[in-house]
Formats: sequence, structure tokens, C-alpha cells
Amino acid sequence: MLPNDSIPFLPQRKPDDADSLEKDVLRPQARRRTQSLGSKLMGWPALVVLGQLVLQALGWGFFGVVKARGEVPLSDAAAIWASKNTHLVTLFATLIATLLASFSSFLFSYAVRRSIAISLYRPMSLETLRASVGISMRSIVFHRRDWKWPTVSLFVFVLAGIQTSGWSTLLTPVGVVISTPLSGSELDLSSPILGNMDLSGELYQCIFGDETLSSLNAGQTESGYAAANAYFGYPSLLTAMDQTFNVSTGGIFPAMLEHVNATGWFPTTGMTTIPPIAQLASQSRPVGLSTNYSMIQQGFTADISCSFQNLTDKTTPDLEILTDHVANWTYLDAGDFPVTYMQPQSNCPVRYQNLNWTNIYTSPAQNYLALLACTPEPEDSFTLIIAVGGVYDWLPTTVCKMIPKVTTLTVDYGASINVVQVTEGAAQDIYGPASVFAIHTMTNIIFISQGRNTNGVGIQWESLKSHANGNETQMLRMIVNIGRPAASITESPSQEQYFQGMTEYTSSVLRACLSGKNATFPDGAPPNMTTLTHGTFRTQTLGWVYASGTTRWALLPGTFIAFATIAIVLLAVVRHAGDIPEESDPFDVSNPLHLIAAAAAGGLNNTFLGMDDEEIKAQERLSVLLMSIPGRGPAFVRSEEYRPVPPDVFPPELPLHTRASSYLT
Repeated sequence: MLPNDSIPFLPQRKPDDADSLEKDVLRPQARRRTQSLGSKLMGWPALVVLGQLVLQALGWGFFGVVKARGEVPLSDAAAIWASKNTHLVTLFATLIATLLASFSSFLFSYAVRRSIAISLYRPMSLETLRASVGISMRSIVFHRRDWKWPTVSLFVFVLAGIQTSGWSTLLTPVGVVISTPLSGSELDLSSPILGNMDLSGELYQCIFGDETLSSLNAGQTESGYAAANAYFGYPSLLTAMDQTFNVSTGGIFPAMLEHVNATGWFPTTGMTTIPPIAQLASQSRPVGLSTNYSMIQQGFTADISCSFQNLTDKTTPDLEILTDHVANWTYLDAGDFPVTYMQPQSNCPVRYQNLNWTNIYTSPAQNYLALLACTPEPEDSFTLIIAVGGVYDWLPTTVCKMIPKVTTLTVDYGASINVVQVTEGAAQDIYGPASVFAIHTMTNIIFISQGRNTNGVGIQWESLKSHANGNETQMLRMIVNIGRPAASITESPSQEQYFQGMTEYTSSVLRACLSGKNATFPDGAPPNMTTLTHGTFRTQTLGWVYASGTTRWALLPGTFIAFATIAIVLLAVVRHAGDIPEESDPFDVSNPLHLIAAAAAGGLNNTFLGMDDEEIKAQERLSVLLMSIPGRGPAFVRSEEYRPVPPDVFPPELPLHTRASSYLT
């Protein structure tokens, strides 16, 4: 109980003194209350609000920058360091996220505690006080009779707890792919100008100069073998022009970003380098951790369909094999040995007569494989005739129809070059440069592959039998469809793939031969004989990337906590600004010693009769308020003994203890 001389009171006035009351009390009171509200917003409320606003500006500002730019990569040096120290990067990012989340939670807790202390200058139930203190400490409040406090406390507990994961999600560097446009041009194999130059003989060295292509001959058969292996489901890599291709070249020349040294590829042409096909849109090439790129390029292939046929000099196409035996053939210093001379030939029409016949020198075992070509009417395709003998006679005589085509390809450049056909393309003139070069090279390379006892291409086809455990019948059955009788097999898809792979490789070689500097053309392929190409250069690095709109969900927990903090501060200050003594002692409701001291200084010593649940629940609705008792500081008192009175009603010259927030009723 307070002494009477310290109890505040309202001055008694008569009803006819209303004008005097408004003039002397109410107007000054309103001015003092406005001044009090402004002054109370200064200090800790401003710092708490400013702290949360800074945190939100950092979070949403960073998110906005990443969203606007799409990705924010680390510098090359930082990315390399981060890739080598992933655990440290995770540690630092989590540590920073924890500090930011902890600071946000601290501001929230501080705002709630100060709001409780302010609100206690008006009556507050012990139930509300207990729940508010629990929420300020971010703990779950259990109350069986009222779902409001458990729900609010659980909501705060969850949001405050997942702030760290939200900040960590936002701040931890992830894999970033920087895309840079590529553009350029390459030789157009369907160019009419190129065809006219071929007719005038200007391309002779690249198309018919066998000695020119000696350094690239080995790749011809390997390209076919890789394609046939892939047909049976085996992984196949092909090395061509210093690059590694997955299965086939697709008829492209690799889109290198720098000049390619080609002096060893075509030694008799005088070629020096091949200019780059593609160029980056930016001046500098990003380094990052790794790079790859893809291009849309022109390819060249052939639709090939093969079937087994028994050919004679009476069939169409016809096939005749002339044979002569030489008992003592003398070759350099190898001595004398028997040789069988063979000449497979056909009377099918062809513009270049050396394509429909060939020479073979073998041992008497006659292990040979020969390829002839012709162009029957209406000259829209080539006809290939594959004749075999000796150890290769398990494969019947084969006739193939070949239709050259220009295609459009998507080419991915990484550890290997992967070619994917986008469009079928249109059939090309079979006497165009690429078509003639493909046929001439295939017939020539099989001729070169023929030895006295074996043929290099035949050896490769023999090895394909390993996919059928060496069984010729099973091999033929696998070529078409497992389970079909061998006698009904009339097609040869594996040979189709073989010759298609060779066709695509020869087209790549022709592009290289015609694209180099100081050879057919002084500065590479002329602009009027090129086609445009484009693509994307991708740099893999580390940084921050805007994956989708769901990224903003990582910031929502902290945003809710920030809004709740600001709302609590503003509501407390606006509603209770006039209730706070200008010189009040600091009171922390989360400090047990402060609570004990306030309860002891006030009149709550006989409030609780015990610690059991029933006694405590019986007093939960008891309302208390916080007063400043002279000589004792803050004290809890029963609110029913006091009636709130705004302190600014009293003249400011009164002592603090006489301007308390309530008076005895």
C-alpha cells in the first residue's frame, strides 16, 4: 500500500470550468502526449526497427540482384578456392547465416520483452504475462484451455528456427553456368559455287589427290567401325582431326574457337592453319572451373540401305571377277611367292570409270574384300557393290543404295564431341564435291586396305562377329533381327552404319581441306561459300543463381519475424507511449531476478498459496501492473487496487514518484 502523500490525484473542477479545463489541462496534455510519442520512438525502438530493416534490405537486396542478373558468379580465383575447400565454404556460409538469423531473433526477443515491460504500465493478466515471456524466449507455450498462445508460440518457434536454413540457402554458393553466345560461319557443302569449282577442276587436289590425304586415311575405316560397333550397342569413340568424337563426326569440321594447325594434315597443299568457325560475343572467354559449348552446324551424311544379292554377269547390277594366277611373283627383296590377281568389275554406268572396277593381289587363298560403285539411272543415288572371298565369304555379296544428304546438327563440345541430328536435310547431287569425295575415298581406302592375306576392313567386320561369339549364322541373324532364320536374312544394317560412318568422316575431311589457309583458298573458305552457324558457350563456376520464384521462400521466415518485430514495437510505443515514465528503471521480464524483485516489492506476496497446478491456474487471470515505488523501483501490484491515469495529465514539475501511472481507488 502506498503512502497517501505519494498517491497521484486529479484536480477537482466545477462543471462550469470546462473552458478553463481545456485551456489549462487538455491542450497542454495533447501537446505533451505528441511529444512523448515522438521521443519514445527514439532510442531502442528506432534501433530495433532499423536493425530489422537492415537485415531485410540485405536479404531482399541480394535476392533482387541475383534475380535481375540471373546469376552472380564468384571470381575465377574465388571459385577455384571454393571448389577445393567445399567444407570451409559450407562452414562460413552457415556461420554467417547463423549470425544473421540470431541477430534477427535477438531483435524480436528484445522487442517483445520491452513491449511487455511497457504494457505492464497498464493491467495485464498473469496468463498473458507468462505466455508473452515464453514467446520472447522463443519457446513453446503449453496451455490446454486456450489455443491462441500455443499456436502463436509454435509459429514463432518454427519461423525463428528455420531462419538459419533460409539464410544459408540464400548465401551458400552453388554451381553456376554462365552462357555466352557464339556465332560464326563454316563451309557450305551444298553451295552451287563449290559445285561449279569442282566441275572446273579447281577442287581436284582435295577430292582426287590421294597423296594429299595420306595422313587421314587411317580414320576412314575407324569411322565406319565405330558406327557399326555403336549399332550393336557398344560405346564407340572416334579420334579424328585431333578431336575425339562420340561414334561419328556427323560430317562437320569441329567448331574450334582458335586457329587449328593443319600443316601435317594436308602436306602437299601448303595449308598452314584452319580459321576458327565460332567466336564469342564477348571479348574475353570466361575461365571458371570447366567449360563446354554447343553449336548448330551443317552436317553431311547418307541414307544407305543394303541387301544381300547373288550377282553374276547377267544380273542388274552385274558383277564379274577376272582371275589370274602367278606362280612366282617377285616383289622387291621379299623373294618369289605365288600371287592371285583378281579384277572385280561391273558394267553398271558411272561417270568416273575407275569406280566400277578394281585390282586385287592376294595369296592363293583369295582372302579379299572389294568395293565397286556406279550410278544407275536416274542418277539420284550411288550403288555400292561389296564382293568378298576366302575367310570373308561368310558375308554374302552385298548391294547398297546410297543417297547423300546435307543435315542440320546440334553439336556438343565437351570431353568428347557429341553429334545429334536435328533435321533430315535434302538429298544432294550425287556428283557434288562431297558426294564424289565420299565415294572416291571409300573405294580407295578399301583398295588400300587389301593385303596379300587379309583386308583391313574385312578384319574389322570379322571382329564384329565377337558380338555373336564368332558364329557367322548368329552374326547375320543379329544384323537384322534376333530369332529370324538365317536363310531369310536379306538386309545388312551393320554395313549400312559402317558406310554411313565413313561417309560422314570423309565429309569432315573435305571441309578441313577446303577451309584451310594457303591451300585451295588463300584465307580459308570465302564468305560467299559459307553458311552461318551459332551456339552457346557455357562456363561452369560457383556463385549464386536465380533458379525459380521458389527461391524467395527462403527469405519469408526472416521477413515474418521482421514484420512481427516492427509491429510489436510500433504498437507498444503508440498505445503506451504516455504510460511510460520519462525516467523509469530498466525492467527485463526475461530476467528471473527482475521478476522476483518486482513481485517482492509489490503486493503479490499473498497471491499464490502453493505451487500445484490448480493453485497456479486459479490465479492466471489475476491482473497486475508495474509501478515505480519510491525507494524500491519497479513493483508488481494488483490492478484492481489502482485505476490507470495518463501521467501527462499532471504538471511536469511534479516529482516522478507522484506522476505514477495509477492511483489508489
